[in-house]
Amino acid sequence: MVFYSRYLLHEDAKIVISDVDGTVTKEDVMGHVMYALHQDYTQKGIVRMYNRIDENGYVILYLTARAVGQMKDTRKYLEGIEQEGMHMPKGPIICSPNRTFASLIREVVRRKPQEFKIPVLRSISDTFTLESSPFVGGFGNRPTDEQSYIQAGVDKTKIFIINTKGDIRYTTTEGEIKMTNFAELVEICDQFFPPLALTQRRTAVEDSTKDAV
Repeated sequence: MVFYSRYLLHEDAKIVISDVDGTVTKEDVMGHVMYALHQDYTQKGIVRMYNRIDENGYVILYLTARAVGQMKDTRKYLEGIEQEGMHMPKGPIICSPNRTFASLIREVVRRKPQEFKIPVLRSISDTFTLESSPFVGGFGNRPTDEQSYIQAGVDKTKIFIINTKGDIRYTTTEGEIKMTNFAELVEICDQFFPPLALTQRRTAVEDSTKDAV
């Protein structure tokens, strides 16, 4: 079993990665601003989709280039999201170990969040003993997210890139680029993330006695 970011996962856990700003929120910077103003700026339909993935037995790992000092606010934001009477599924939250200003420069000015995301995803993957990558899907909003997920071992056909309007781009097994949205994607969720057998189902037990990484 593997301990990471307050969660204990079985070594055969299947993990779906999700960016936060620009993916859960509609935009990167405005996601911070609107949250500070107590305004909902969450992508429509994302809660139902993520809950469907969770119900099928996968772990949602929230990966953000936000600084570790923003961990509590990030967790509070995710836990406070509600759509159609549902909340976001619980899962590990991984933040940048850098200070807020350095993280902001890398994310917003230099636009190179992959410099943090690729190494941390590889580090997580290395803690698992199986030969195959534990990462089986990813949601992001930038080409750099796609790059990071591919480097972490995610199949390109299981990577979904969303824009500010909620349009989601993905690549089929034939190499065709398709567009969809969360409402449509949840209807075909099982094609991408089929329900795991009971023996494969994830166990993500939160350890409240330790601080998140």
